[in-house]
Amino acid sequence: MAKNESLSDKLKPCPFCGGEEILQGLSEVEEGRYWYYRYCLACHSKTNSQVTKAKAIKAWNTRQPDLEAETTKIACDMLGEANKCFETASEQLSGALQDYSEVQAKLEQADAEIKRLKEFEKAVKARHNGKEKIMASKFTSN
Repeated sequence: MAKNESLSDKLKPCPFCGGEEILQGLSEVEEGRYWYYRYCLACHSKTNSQVTKAKAIKAWNTRQPDLEAETTKIACDMLGEANKCFETASEQLSGALQDYSEVQAKLEQADAEIKRLKEFEKAVKARHNGKEKIMASKFTSN
């Protein structure tokens, strides 16, 4: 700790995200004159500009999460969960479509086999009918 830095100068973690990398920023109010602010490297929340570094630290350490920031965090969390659900549903749908395609291909094969068997049945019946006619003509011709 620097000589002129007291315990009250130590920065608290970000009240919004818990981030511990809190940096100092400068706002130039007029040429050569700056005001200080603190901001979180993780979520980019920041204090208003302050006249001194010490006031910027105090402003940071006494910040309370505001309702809008908390609502935004909750909304982001919910959106993340919704995206996970969407990805899971998408994967399941993809698998179901693959299963459907496989079943459809098997049904097409079965339909082709049924058609082939019907053609075979027709040919057998025609051949059988032809033999009956030949047999009948042998018995009736005498």
